[in-house]
Amino acid sequence: MVTEYGKPFSVNGLGKKIREWCDEAGLFHCTTYGLRKAGAMIAAQNGATDDELMAIFGWTTKKQTTLYTKQANRRKLAAGSIHKVEIGTICR
Repeated sequence: MVTEYGKPFSVNGLGKKIREWCDEAGLFHCTTYGLRKAGAMIAAQNGATDDELMAIFGWTTKKQTTLYTKQANRRKLAAGSIHKVEIGTICR
């Protein structure tokens, strides 16, 4: 991403620009951290691997990526197995 002057954003400059875009869109509750986290979770739920997440989000170890891939895998397992719970037996 580049600025309106065609130069790459600095880390702080990009953060400020994202804040500006969120405010303009009425998304006052959004933060750059929250947007990054949401992006990582969506990518993991869509099948992104640890290595892919590292490449996308700039992480250098799998410590951060496994948080998202494990959570995505848990959600997939739960969604795929909830039918195994018999509601009638729980409510006796």
